[in-house]
Amino acid sequence: MKRKLTKKPIKKDAEGRSVINLTVYDDSNFLSPYSSNDEEIISDEVARFLENSSSAFDTNDKIHIVIASDEISKAEQKTFANAISNYYHNNALDIQSKIRNTITFSIILLIVGTIIIALNQLLTQFPFFYELVNIAGWVFIWEAVFEVSVDLSKYQKQKHRYVNLMKAKITYKNINTQDKKKG
Repeated sequence: MKRKLTKKPIKKDAEGRSVINLTVYDDSNFLSPYSSNDEEIISDEVARFLENSSSAFDTNDKIHIVIASDEISKAEQKTFANAISNYYHNNALDIQSKIRNTITFSIILLIVGTIIIALNQLLTQFPFFYELVNIAGWVFIWEAVFEVSVDLSKYQKQKHRYVNLMKAKITYKNINTQDKKKG
């Protein structure tokens, strides 16, 4: 019972941006209840929807979020757009910090591994300790390479996605009657 997974076609707007369609029937939970008045952010549920919707996009794709709702007032439109931008700006800053920490940690591991291997030459008369310390040095170096090659690329992809969501073009439209029948 094998099913082949196929990628759904990605809708693009006239400017080539990947489109996320978000229908909001009730906007009372759009913003996080823990937002401050000067820097509101979206709720975790809205964020999960946007991230899930954008997960099929290439990390370099620009994004256009089309929000269909009869609930969102003109004043709320600006607030909601800022809340989306604020949420992903904060996430991008967090990922940027993780990138810096990963690079710093990798450099430290590389230096420690190199020092251990260099100092290991003093233990040549003790074969057991020589091998043990040699292995430990190479483990440090391997961990440094792993951190840079695997974790760093994962963080870079996340950062690109968050920046694209932060800079997304956001438009609003009313829900048409066909959309209302689906909900």
